[in-house]
Amino acid sequence: MAPLTVNDAETLFQAISAGLGKSVLPRFVGDGATGLRRLSGAKPVLSREVWLLTHAELRRQARMTAVVDWLGDLMKRRLGPKAASR
Repeated sequence: MAPLTVNDAETLFQAISAGLGKSVLPRFVGDGATGLRRLSGAKPVLSREVWLLTHAELRRQARMTAVVDWLGDLMKRRLGPKAASR
């Protein structure tokens, strides 16, 4: 049988949920899904940096700091305390 190849996260998630194989999912997706179990244990298999870039002239505007702070809080809640450092 040929391997299933997909190019978007939703199709990947649906394929895994249907029992068509194994793959890597973000913790916040896999941990919240019924019927899936983590194969790697508690230690993450992969990690990546996420950067938020802003224009220098907009960086200190209230609306930008509100968005940056909101994203940082969201990442800390979903990914843990090491996420969202400035």
